[in-house]
Amino acid sequence: MLGGADRPSDRIALRRLGSLPESGILVAGIRYLGAAAYGGRAYLVPAQHLLASALAPASCVPASQRALQRALLPSLRAEYAHEALCLVIVYPLQASPSCQPAPGTVAALLYGPGSPGFGLAPDGVPSVTLRFRGHGPIRAGVRHNFWIVNDESLLLSPCGLDWTTANGTVLRTVASCTKDTT
Repeated sequence: MLGGADRPSDRIALRRLGSLPESGILVAGIRYLGAAAYGGRAYLVPAQHLLASALAPASCVPASQRALQRALLPSLRAEYAHEALCLVIVYPLQASPSCQPAPGTVAALLYGPGSPGFGLAPDGVPSVTLRFRGHGPIRAGVRHNFWIVNDESLLLSPCGLDWTTANGTVLRTVASCTKDTT
């Protein structure tokens, strides 16, 4: 997916991506994945480093936050060693990013306004089945490793996700709906 040629649809002003917990965005690797509800556009954004919060010289950090930064520094340095992949839904007025270390399972099951389910699937997964409590399952096709269900009327959060073959055979259950025993 990231190795393909840059397409006009892949281009986006970096300021539109919002505040991402990463540094060293690989602009040539940004890929447009598909449309989301409410005028949103989904992008995959690769970066050289994953950061849960910014690294800054102590002199640049307010005195009240220096102790916290010193305590977080070892974990921030460990995160910095990892490359990152972010799945970002860019809406007309905001962006909604989800970033994980790469390689790995990145953003397999997310949801947002008007999109009760979206995410990434590995190579070779042609479809997914999304499960909800109190609603039947919904199947979605995977294109360029991305899948999305756009349904502004479905106000439920997903509780399960299966990666499936084209005929619905489960390849892997990524998230499972468990019964509440209370």
